[in-house]
Amino acid sequence: MKFLIYAFLFVAAASLVIGIVIGLAVRLIGLLVFGALIVAGILFVARLQRWSRQE
Repeated sequence: MKFLIYAFLFVAAASLVIGIVIGLAVRLIGLLVFGALIVAGILFVARLQRWSRQE
């Protein structure tokens, strides 16, 4: 009976750790995408300003 309790606790702890790792990975990917969008926006605005100066 103790083995079942320990097995259940192990599965619960493993699923919690896996959930935390997946959550951190998703958050990191989201931050990378957000940063890439910000950089692309800044480059786009800089390019627009450079074009407006040439004319």
